[in-house]
Amino acid sequence: MIDIDITVFIQIASILFLMFLLNNLLFKPIRSILEERQEKLDALKKEMDGFEQKAVSIVENYNQKLNEARQNGVKEKEKFLSEARANEKGILSQSAREAEEKKQRDISEITKAIDSVRSELNTKAEAFANEIVQKVLGRAI
Repeated sequence: MIDIDITVFIQIASILFLMFLLNNLLFKPIRSILEERQEKLDALKKEMDGFEQKAVSIVENYNQKLNEARQNGVKEKEKFLSEARANEKGILSQSAREAEEKKQRDISEITKAIDSVRSELNTKAEAFANEIVQKVLGRAI
């Protein structure tokens, strides 16, 4: 059988003393170190989340500005194209007017030349007719 004597109480006291000693010298410092580590990890995670949110907002801002720049570029391109088309139409219409004016001048010059040649031929036609009659008849009229 088990005898309960003073050694049992000494054993219980030594176990309690050992538990108190191990708790204060080993377990509490390790727990505090683990808690500090967890706090640092939580702080780093919060900081990382903040950086991630900043990065997302920067990317969104960049994309927004990029889209605005593209839209402005398209607007400028369309503006330049419309100005170029208007300029092209102006140049083409001016060239068509100048060509029509030159054509009319050339037609009037040709008409004047034809009229002068006709009048000259009409005046010479009588003389040619008289010469032909004289040659055919062999005498002067």
